[in-house]
Amino acid sequence: MALPYAAGVPTLRYAASLAGAIAIFELGRRRLRPLHVLNVLLLVLAAAIASRVSLIIAVIVVAGLAARHLQTVHVPARRIAGVLLLGFVGLFVALALLNYSRNADYYRGYGVRDPLVMGGDEMVRYLGVPFQASVAVSNHVSDWPEVPSTVAAGTRTYLLPTYATSGIPPSVAAASNRYHLLTPIPTILSTNSVLAGMYGVFGVLVFPILGGVAFVAAAIAGHASRYRSYVFLIALIIAYCFAEWWRIYMFNQGIVQFLIIAVAFWAVVGPSADAWTGGRWSRLTRFLVPADRRRE
Repeated sequence: MALPYAAGVPTLRYAASLAGAIAIFELGRRRLRPLHVLNVLLLVLAAAIASRVSLIIAVIVVAGLAARHLQTVHVPARRIAGVLLLGFVGLFVALALLNYSRNADYYRGYGVRDPLVMGGDEMVRYLGVPFQASVAVSNHVSDWPEVPSTVAAGTRTYLLPTYATSGIPPSVAAASNRYHLLTPIPTILSTNSVLAGMYGVFGVLVFPILGGVAFVAAAIAGHASRYRSYVFLIALIIAYCFAEWWRIYMFNQGIVQFLIIAVAFWAVVGPSADAWTGGRWSRLTRFLVPADRRRE
């Protein structure tokens, strides 16, 4: 908590999730460069000190880059399966160690001392609690108003960027926590289901609101996925938001928008960088282009 979570210079630490992911992918292609090693180190430090979000984003970006690369090369299925298994085991161990560094005392209070067991408990918590909250709300929707009075304030809270608001209004915070009256989920847990929290704020309007957000995000991701450069990463950043949607609403978070803006900014200055590097920038990003689209 020593690092501020408000928008500002410390937000730059989240750029390590993209730079580190590119570095991991390049190292996987046996392209060992000091810059790649540095970026991986920065990713590890950012994940350990700030949050595990950076590591999850990096995993999704690496997977996306690998999938795009596999469109242009042939890799045996057995090798792909081996890499996926190794990646899953490595991710679990990394998350377990990061969880241990942050929550060891919490789990020791329940008699759990093994870091790997703590990691397993985290998986149960992150998967089970949102499911429990969603089912509890779904079983009691008839007891809640169809359109609560918090719709207007909730719209500003969930649709505007977090850095453009002055915080969550007390009425929205109370409405988003109504599900705690239905199920004994500890209040210390805060990522307990988008559906449960937002239904308390919007009622039945949550479905067209969430549908509209998903449509806009998918349209942006689909457009970004057609680029032949690292602009493609915008689609993977949005993919992270969808991957977390079952437990936490990320689409208006400053972290996500900062990463998208950072990629878009480089897309603007990229041509200049290509001129400065004598065409090496184009050669660096060429691997992202499927063979049948390189002339487009």
